[in-house]
Amino acid sequence: MKKLASFGQVSIWLILLVLVTGLGLASLFLGAEIYGFQEFGRLIFLTGGQVGLLILALALLVGLGFILKKVPSQWLALILAVLYLLAGLYLIWGTPPHLRADPRDVMTSALNIRRGNYENLLGYLGTHPHQLGLVSFERFFFKFSQATNFFHALYLALTMGSHALLIASFSQIFGWQDLKTKYLMVLGFLFTPALFFIKFIYGSTPALFLICASIFFLTQYFKSNAWYWALGANLSLAAAAIIRNNFLIAIIALCITYLIYGLKSKTMLKQVLASLTLIGLFWLGGQLQVNHYQEISGVTLDKGMPKNLYLAMGLQADDRPEGRFPGWYNRYNNNVYKKYYPDTAAMEQAAAQEIRERVHAMVKAPQKTGKFFLTKIASTWLDPNFESVWSGPMISKKTGPFRSDWLKNIYQFKGNYQLLVKSGHVLLTTGYLFAAVALVGGLVKPYFADHLTLSMIFTFISLCFIGTFIFHLFWETKSQYVFTHFYLLLSMAAFGLGTSYQGLSKLLTGKGVKN
Repeated sequence: MKKLASFGQVSIWLILLVLVTGLGLASLFLGAEIYGFQEFGRLIFLTGGQVGLLILALALLVGLGFILKKVPSQWLALILAVLYLLAGLYLIWGTPPHLRADPRDVMTSALNIRRGNYENLLGYLGTHPHQLGLVSFERFFFKFSQATNFFHALYLALTMGSHALLIASFSQIFGWQDLKTKYLMVLGFLFTPALFFIKFIYGSTPALFLICASIFFLTQYFKSNAWYWALGANLSLAAAAIIRNNFLIAIIALCITYLIYGLKSKTMLKQVLASLTLIGLFWLGGQLQVNHYQEISGVTLDKGMPKNLYLAMGLQADDRPEGRFPGWYNRYNNNVYKKYYPDTAAMEQAAAQEIRERVHAMVKAPQKTGKFFLTKIASTWLDPNFESVWSGPMISKKTGPFRSDWLKNIYQFKGNYQLLVKSGHVLLTTGYLFAAVALVGGLVKPYFADHLTLSMIFTFISLCFIGTFIFHLFWETKSQYVFTHFYLLLSMAAFGLGTSYQGLSKLLTGKGVKN
């Protein structure tokens, strides 16, 4: 049974290795950029000089280990946390507290329900019932404040909490003063999309915090095998998936991880129960939520848009010279919904017909189809900013004044934005290539096989990434949808950077490096 579990884990890591190696090598020459209010996108090919600078930056990151190993972790953590807090407060202060699109509609719905007005349950939430989890989250925090800037500050706290939880988890595996832990601190600090997403009051940031909490509990569980840690992980992950339904992929990933752990530890019955508990908590939480809103409002909630509308949208191309990337959100679902409402069967039929036509066209033109999917992958996973700026307060008459000209320049997609994208590209390439280094090193040595807790956490993160990659290969996509999974991948990149520095130091000096 252990051999079966090991085979499963190695297969998962090899699949991830192919994905991150491909993305990493592509990122050496290619990037994606979102610009303008219409969410238009373009692929950017790096010049020879830019490729050289990128490789130099990667080498400097490895060399940074020489400094990091001399800095105590407590001081590094404190300095980075203070700088991050100041940057977040500056971002909140310097930009208007303006919400638009889904964040605006969700908060408006939550405020109306708090006031006893349930019309949104027949409108926006009737169309998008998957947003009820975020509505419940916001209603809870309305007890403290209804100000938009309060929620920006809350999201800053959640983002810093995500960093702290991930560092706390891996410091128990690597060691608090280990170089790999220090690299994780630095990578989390440098990942600016997480910071800019505090201006996007949506489900991804609280869900990321909850999945990091789940990883923390899982670390304890795989070390102690105590059931209450698994319960904590399950509660956190179920809550994450209720707030942001895309994290259902993480629930499936954790169930598979539990089963692999059961084979390794010969506790299969316990792991099956843990998996069933996780699924049950997610289902029960969703049912209780729907029943609650139906009870307080007297409204019978619709099932919302048929899901195949999103699949159809994910197969559509924008053939304009300047337009959205292929398979990206383009309002097709809303247009079909409005056209056929309230005839759900007609909506499903229209989407099914669209899917058939798109598949037929793709089969007839395989070269064009290959370009479609390669562009869709690149646009989803090679945007260094993950739409974090685009998702914030776009410049318009409704937005309000910016207090910071430097930040206003970013949100106008001008020079400061380009600087942000170019510096972010270094971290993007770092994340993919050094995650690949970690996987190769872990499989060859075999380090993962000798460290059960680390191997199980990396299995969970790998499955989350692979599942999300496959899902958005066909489903409607945006780069903002996947930033959470890239963020989790940074833990592998930290492992890869740490082992790369140690290997290089050993090669140059003839002896290993003590942490």
